[in-house]
Amino acid sequence: MIVADGTESLDGREPGAAATQVLKGCGRKLERRTHLERWDPKLERRNYVERWGRKLERRAHLERWDPKLERRTHLERGGWKRARGSTTYRAAFCAAAGTMGRWAIFLIAAAGAAALAGCAANQKPVAAPSTAPVNLLTASKQQLVASYNEQAQAIRSISATISMKLTAGTAYSGVIQQYHEIKGFILAERPASIRVIGQAPVVGTNIFDMVSDGQTFSMYIPSKSKFLEGAANLQRQSAKPIENLRPQNLTEAIFWNPIAQNAPILFEAGDEAEARYYILTVAGSEPQGSASDKGGDSWQIAEKIWFDRTDLSVARLQIYNSTGGVQSDVRYAQWDTFGAVRFARQIEITRPEEDYQLRITIQKLTANEPIPAERFVLKQPPGTQLVRVDAETAAPKPEPKN
Repeated sequence: MIVADGTESLDGREPGAAATQVLKGCGRKLERRTHLERWDPKLERRNYVERWGRKLERRAHLERWDPKLERRTHLERGGWKRARGSTTYRAAFCAAAGTMGRWAIFLIAAAGAAALAGCAANQKPVAAPSTAPVNLLTASKQQLVASYNEQAQAIRSISATISMKLTAGTAYSGVIQQYHEIKGFILAERPASIRVIGQAPVVGTNIFDMVSDGQTFSMYIPSKSKFLEGAANLQRQSAKPIENLRPQNLTEAIFWNPIAQNAPILFEAGDEAEARYYILTVAGSEPQGSASDKGGDSWQIAEKIWFDRTDLSVARLQIYNSTGGVQSDVRYAQWDTFGAVRFARQIEITRPEEDYQLRITIQKLTANEPIPAERFVLKQPPGTQLVRVDAETAAPKPEPKN
């Protein structure tokens, strides 16, 4: 080949192309030499170990490969792919149900049936009980009557240090007044003698002092300089809630009347929000000459006695009047042993007709010790106003608010 300057190349190529080929070959040699100079044996060994580890991992995977598991996984993936390609949720459920167990199919079918039927349910969270459920005790009617009569006859007198809290009014009257908790004392002796003294919490001065022998009652209110007297069985509402207190209301809660042997008794089990009870409904004959007395045998509810089934203690005593209404509703709690007798540490008396509630908490109690008779005598202090409750004009009850 003849070049531009008249020379001829030896291999038939242009001299410029040959020089370029030589330079490329020299560059590759230099690159390989440079690679060998920067070769790191530690790095090479780490890469080798990593490649060998991956080979071992693949081999272990192949050794523990389960064809049944692989087939089930494949079917599930295929089922969900078909479900995703469908246009409705019902088709998705059907596609997935084909690869699940019997229980999963049953649950999905039940949920799908409820959804297709148009049933809608709202889930409401329920708080777990704070305490574990307790075993309920069982007793017969005869056993409960015997237990009640034994407790009724066990208390002959009490001398107690107490705290009291009075709540006057109800939702029906439209006004509820809660008075501060006060300290006090109770002296009581069968059959119906009682004295109650209420004192201010800090200074200890008397707020009221009332006494009753079961026939009449007297009450002294130092802050008003009033001395009230009246019949113990008088039931009328005063404008001042503290004047609605009657000592015999407390004697009914402290001294129970034993159940007569031939009294008609109904026996039932009852439930409330957080407890279960046995209930004895004691019937009594109506007074002669009453509107419903027709000369024959007529009965009415005298009282209801509630027994807590956790320990068969008396939890509630409802006393009814001649008109069939609740005259006194007494609740008992925190039964404790005082010497040789048991008595409730907390008593809550509700009087619907007098429109007040009185909660009594026993702090210290001595039972069945003799009490001198003069302790149940209350004389009118000089300079106080005497108020005959029997002769007072009955104060009208507040009308309920709408």
